[in-house]
Amino acid sequence: GAAAKGDFDAFMSIAADPYIQHSPDLADGWKPVWDLLVNRPAGFSTKQMQWMGDNGFLSAGDFLVMLREVDRKDGTPPSKIVDIMKFDEDGKYSEHWDIRQGLSKSTASGRSETSAAAEFTNNPVNYDDGTERKNAKVMVQFLNRAFNSGKLDEALDKMVSETYVQHNPFIADGTAPVKEAFANGAIPALCYDIKYVFPQNDLVVVYSKVTSSQGVSAVVDIVRVRDGKLVEHWEVVEAVPPA
Repeated sequence: GAAAKGDFDAFMSIAADPYIQHSPDLADGWKPVWDLLVNRPAGFSTKQMQWMGDNGFLSAGDFLVMLREVDRKDGTPPSKIVDIMKFDEDGKYSEHWDIRQGLSKSTASGRSETSAAAEFTNNPVNYDDGTERKNAKVMVQFLNRAFNSGKLDEALDKMVSETYVQHNPFIADGTAPVKEAFANGAIPALCYDIKYVFPQNDLVVVYSKVTSSQGVSAVVDIVRVRDGKLVEHWEVVEAVPPA
């Protein structure tokens, strides 16, 4: 809001110094962010996914996470973006990551890459801190068992609902299409180096460095966990540039 109004003082009132930037095309510090925000191309649009939490933010400790659809109007296609924002002990915005992936024209499941399934949003839960921690543990165990230990089928059978709702554009709903995608090589074997895990209610966001035969990527997996099982999944994947 401050950038839209050209109010630099209001903008800087929430800014920590130093401000650390992990976006591949922005340097550290607030000036590159300010310059980007006040020089948006005409028609630039961003839509934040409100199902992530209060005002569209997943809140976990010192971090806020949001999922957006963005049309930059700069010649690049519309994309889905996860922003991870860290705040210091004074409540100042101190560090930022963003992971971007172009939106596909269609998806294997017929679902949106960014919306949430009505069967869950229309039937909300209110998990306590203990259940949130258990949900986070389930997701970490799944990733380690499925990919780092090479036991994908076992992990899917034991930890994922048979009616798994899938927002990955290349994989249909259910567990069988996931098994098939890896078995036929459509998706290569993956090695997950988990960096951050953010649980809130029935959602868990995991930010990882993922290595495969295709290179190194920054990957955000968002899952919904109900009754101890993964029931819904989104992801955003971006190749890590050499520099």
